Amino acid sequence: ADAARARGLTPVVTLSGLGLTPANVQRFRAFAQVNVSHDGVAGGYRTVRGYDGAAAADRAIALLRDAGIAVGINHVLTAANVDGLDAMCAHAVALGVREMQLLRYKPAGRAASLEYLTRRLRPEQSDALARSLPGLAARYGDALSLRVDCALVPLLSGVLNDAAALARFGVFGCEAGRHLGSVDREGALRGCSFVPDDHRATLTPEAFRGYADAPPAPCRDCPLRSVCRGGCKVVAVHLRGAMGPDPECPRVRAWEAASGAP
Repeated sequence: ADAARARGLTPVVTLSGLGLTPANVQRFRAFAQVNVSHDGVAGGYRTVRGYDGAAAADRAIALLRDAGIAVGINHVLTAANVDGLDAMCAHAVALGVREMQLLRYKPAGRAASLEYLTRRLRPEQSDALARSLPGLAARYGDALSLRVDCALVPLLSGVLNDAAALARFGVFGCEAGRHLGSVDREGALRGCSFVPDDHRATLTPEAFRGYADAPPAPCRDCPLRSVCRGGCKVVAVHLRGAMGPDPECPRVRAWEAASGAP
């Protein structure tokens, strides 16, 4: 983090919170913000991670907050915990968190298996989430800033369909290879940190940019194309084997149903 700041970068980091103590919390002052992964209250965390780390996350957030370090929450949404989002927002406010990033459950790492199909958001849950977000944002106001990650944007497109308004509030879809990238453990550039190892040769930063600039139907004619940019390609690769329109996007699903496309 110190080296990043010396080069004019703004470093942030995400932690599980496990192992954070009063003795080592000061080491994180170099970061502009520290986000702690926290996937729910009342058992919501366990349903996502397979173990209950909520108390450890709460302790870590309190340590960071009391040390005067800006702290936020990364909250992964799945079919099992999305109904607890309102309670999670209230919990975040009580903890003194200033921002919560809502993340789509992605088929990467341990989730790149058949288990993904049972844990991902169901279409009706995605639509309900989209309808509820404006109300949640208004309810918690300045106490908590809600953000959505780029992969979540296409799932909300059935309800949140004003591209200009989304852009105005900084809600953008796939930024891979454009404003988003990563360096893997071998030092190679990737357009997105979720690109699986067996597709890194094809899902290059250039491939992501090229797709966003000239997507196929139905993304080509979608009014949200300028902000969504074709949805999550990692999901498309996992479910269809190749880069293409996000198969979980409600607009893509409707177009495929009407056209008979696979």
